[in-house]
Amino acid sequence: MNTKNISLKQALIIIPAIFVGIIVIIGIIAESGEPDAAPAMTATQQVAVFDVPSLIGKNIDEVRAELGTPSDKDPEMTEQQMQFGATEWYNSFDRDGRSLLVTFDSRTRQITDFFISATDDAGDTQSLLAVGNLREIDPRYSVEFVKALQNPSEYTGVKVVPR
Repeated sequence: MNTKNISLKQALIIIPAIFVGIIVIIGIIAESGEPDAAPAMTATQQVAVFDVPSLIGKNIDEVRAELGTPSDKDPEMTEQQMQFGATEWYNSFDRDGRSLLVTFDSRTRQITDFFISATDDAGDTQSLLAVGNLREIDPRYSVEFVKALQNPSEYTGVKVVPR
């Protein structure tokens, strides 16, 4: 009998050991290489579409200077509306498929609140906060999530009220 021959018992030990070794090596190579695709971003990692905290304390004219021309047909209240005693008006700003509604007093020009509406992919609180670069607890403002009527576990948007 040749001493170079491997017994069946030895082969049953060596073959699985080689198989496990190959799997370990493949795992090490896969972890050390560059990823093929970037991991999906979570709501807290998403880039903000609007930086609402930077708008706190500004009047509507300053907000327009920062965000650009509002998308509304009538960005200002008409004289007739003012004569009837209306004071509150709003402007919408659209960016990257998202809308920021800014409510303001047309006489004082002060901001009353901001509203970020949800889209199909952003009906949860963390996604809504991410869109506006917001935190739930901030001394400069309060946030109020507006629940969807059809499904109270989803939200139609978030209202931000300056303090």
